[in-house]
Amino acid sequence: MPARLIRLVLAVSVIAVAAIPAAGRAQAEDDFSVLPNRYAGLPGESVAIEFKSLKDAPFVDRCSAVVEDGSGLEVECANGPSKVPTATIEVPDQPPGPVVVSWTLWRGYYQIGKAAALDPKPLTGSFELTVLAVEVKVVPTVPEQGKPFSVVFQGQPDGLRIASCTVRDASCDDAKATLSLGEDRTLIWGATYEWDRRGGTDSGDARGRLPVHVVPPPPEFDVRPATATAVPGWPFVVTFASLTTGVTVKTCGLTLPAKADCGGSRVAVVMISPKTPIGSTIKVSWFLNWSSTRPEDDPRQVEGSFEVPVAAKRPRFIANVQPDRAEPDEEVTVTLEPVDPEVRIEGCYGFFPHGDLGSCQRSADRWFARAKVPADALPGATLVRWTAGALTPGGAAVADDGVLPFEVLPRSRTRPTRPTEPTRPTEPTEPTQPVQPTQPVQPTQPVQPTQPVQPTGPEPRPVFVAVTDPEAAEPGRAVSVTIEALTAGTGITGCHAAFAGTGGSVCEQSGARWTATVAVPEDAAAGDLPLLWHVTAGAAEGGGSVSYRVLSRGTPAPADFAIELDPAQVKAGERVTVTHRAYDEGVTITGCSAAYSPGGAPAACHDTGQGWAADVEVPGDAPAGIGRLLWHVSYDRVAPSTADGEVGMPVLAPRVEERSWPAKLWDYLRKGGIALAGFAALIAWRLAGPAIRRRWKQFRDERVEPLPDHSIRLVRPRGAPRVALAEPDGPPVPVLRLTLRRGVPRIRVHQEFR
Repeated sequence: MPARLIRLVLAVSVIAVAAIPAAGRAQAEDDFSVLPNRYAGLPGESVAIEFKSLKDAPFVDRCSAVVEDGSGLEVECANGPSKVPTATIEVPDQPPGPVVVSWTLWRGYYQIGKAAALDPKPLTGSFELTVLAVEVKVVPTVPEQGKPFSVVFQGQPDGLRIASCTVRDASCDDAKATLSLGEDRTLIWGATYEWDRRGGTDSGDARGRLPVHVVPPPPEFDVRPATATAVPGWPFVVTFASLTTGVTVKTCGLTLPAKADCGGSRVAVVMISPKTPIGSTIKVSWFLNWSSTRPEDDPRQVEGSFEVPVAAKRPRFIANVQPDRAEPDEEVTVTLEPVDPEVRIEGCYGFFPHGDLGSCQRSADRWFARAKVPADALPGATLVRWTAGALTPGGAAVADDGVLPFEVLPRSRTRPTRPTEPTRPTEPTEPTQPVQPTQPVQPTQPVQPTQPVQPTGPEPRPVFVAVTDPEAAEPGRAVSVTIEALTAGTGITGCHAAFAGTGGSVCEQSGARWTATVAVPEDAAAGDLPLLWHVTAGAAEGGGSVSYRVLSRGTPAPADFAIELDPAQVKAGERVTVTHRAYDEGVTITGCSAAYSPGGAPAACHDTGQGWAADVEVPGDAPAGIGRLLWHVSYDRVAPSTADGEVGMPVLAPRVEERSWPAKLWDYLRKGGIALAGFAALIAWRLAGPAIRRRWKQFRDERVEPLPDHSIRLVRPRGAPRVALAEPDGPPVPVLRLTLRRGVPRIRVHQEFR
C-alpha cells in the first residue's frame, strides 16, 4: 500500500474516533429533521413522520413515535418510500382539539473497518397534532314526512373549512343540502375539508352514513264556523274535524262566555245574545282534545279563538224544519220558500253536519229536502244546514244558505215507525188505470215566450225544474212529473220521465205545461227511488234526477205542514200572522200555536176558514236578522196526533228616518244654544249669587224677627282700664272676637295677633 494512501486512512480514522461524543454528551438537534406530512387530520387518518439526517454523520439508527393520548402505543420507524425512516401513526379518535405526538431518535456513527457506533442517549422531541371532525346534522333534528329539511356540514374546531360536500339524491352547496323524505332512510354523505396552519394547508376528505328518522306531521284539525258573521239571537255553529289519518277528535267545545260542548257529530253551538250590538266583534274561544294511533304523537288539548263580526243578515229564503227535534237516524223535512215571491228556486239542499246531503225536490206546493239525523249524533244541540239557489225575474242568479237550531233526542229503547200515525187499511190499486193527480200542477207565474227578458251579456243557460205530484206514493200509484223552465224566453219542445229501471213516459203538452205520468213500480221497496227526467228546448237540453219517496203499502205519508208568514218579514215590536196549513188534504188541524224565540209569548191559533192562524208579536228588543219562530200543531187524520217545527223568520232593522238639512241645522243650533245659556247662567250666579243670597236673608230676617222697641249703647267704665301682663315676653296669642249679627244665628271667628 502506498504511503499516501495509508496516511489518508489513518487521518479518516482519527477524525471518526474524535467525532464519537463522550457518554452523556447532548447531540445538536439540527443534525436531524423530524417532519410529519400533516399536522391535522380526522380520526383514523395516517400521519407519516420522517426522520432524516441532515449531515453525513451521525445517521438515524432507529426511531419511534407515540401519541400522548393515554394508550401508550409506540410506533417504530420503518423505511419509507424513499428509504427514509418513517413512523406512521393514526389520528386518535377523540374530541376535536390538539394532542401531543412524542418522538424518539437513536443515532449511530460510521467507523472505518468497524461496526457503527451507537449513541446510548437518544434524542427526543414532540409536536402538536390537531384532531379534526366533520359534524353532519339534520335541521330540524326530527324532520316531518314530506317536508324539506337540511343536512348541514360543520367543521370542528373553528377554522376547519368544508370545501365541498355530497349527499346522495340531493345537491349540496355552501356546506348544506336540502331534501325531503317520506320514510326513514340512511343518507350517504361525503365532504372535503381544509385546515390552514403556519406554513401550509392540510386537507382531506370524510365520508359517512347518517340515519334520518322522519315523523308524521303534526295532526291538522279543521275548526270551521258555519257562518262568517254572528247574528244576535241566533246560534253560532262550529264544526270540528281531524284532517290527519289516525287522529280522532275526542271532545270539543266553545266558550262564549258559557261553555258549550260538542255533540256526537263534533258540532258545537252557542247562542249569540239578542242584545249583542250590530257592528261589534265578539271573541269565541274553542278547544278540542284528541287521540291518535300514531306512536310519535303526544295528544294534548288544542285551543284557539275566533274574532267574529256581528251583523244583521238579510235573508232571501224562509226555512221551515219539521220536526225541530228528533232521535239519531230519524228524518226531518226542510222546506224552503223565497221571501220575494217573484224569485224562483232552482235547487237546494238540506243536511246535518257530517250527515248525508239531502237534495231538494219540487212538488206542487213547495221545495223541500229530507235530511237524516246522523247515526252517531249525541243528545244535545246541533243544527240543520240548508243552501239554495234561485233566479230573479230578471234572470240574475242569487244564492243563500243558513242554519236552524236542532235538538238531538236520546235514543229510545223501542223506535216505532210512526207511533202517532196509525197505519190505515191497505187500499188495493189498479195498475192498469193509473190514478190521476187530484191537484194538477199550476206553473208559478209562467214566463211568456212572447215577452223574453233581453240579456245584457251572454245568453244565460236554460234552467229547468221537475215538479212531482204527489210528493210520495205507494207502489203502483201514478205520479205526474211536470217540467218547467225557470229562465225567461226558454220554450220546451219535449221531455221524458221514468223511474229507474222502467221505460217511463213521454211528456204531453197542455198549454204551457209539459207533463209526463209515470207509475211507481209494483215491486219498488219502501224508501227513495230515482226518478229520472230529460227535457229539450230547441237546441238546448237538460235533465236530472229526483229521489222520489216510495211509501209502504197502507202507510200514509208523514203529515207535513206549510207555515205562511204575513208579512213575510217584520220589524221588532210588530206582529206577524202565522198561518198553518196541511199539505195533505186528509189532515184536519184541530189546534195550533206559535211563538217567537227567545222572549216571545206563545200565541194560540184560531180557524180563519183559510187556515189556522196565530197572531205572534215579535219582542221589541229582537235583533235584526233571522229569528226563530216555533210552531206546534194538533191534527187528526186516522187518529189525533201532533207535530211541531221551527221557521227562520226574517226580522228587519228599524228604519231610521232621514231628516232634511235645515232640520239637522236647527237641532245643532238648539242643542248649542241650550248649552250656551246654561254656561251663561252659571257665570252670572257665581258673580251675583252672594249679594242675592245676603239680600234675601236680610229680607227674610226682617220678616221673621222685627226690630226691637229698645236700643243698645256702649258705656265706658269709670276709671282707667285695668291691664295686667302675665307674660310680657311671651309669644303672640290669638284673640277670638265674636260678632253677633241679626237674623239666623251665625258666628264668624276672626284671628288677629297683638
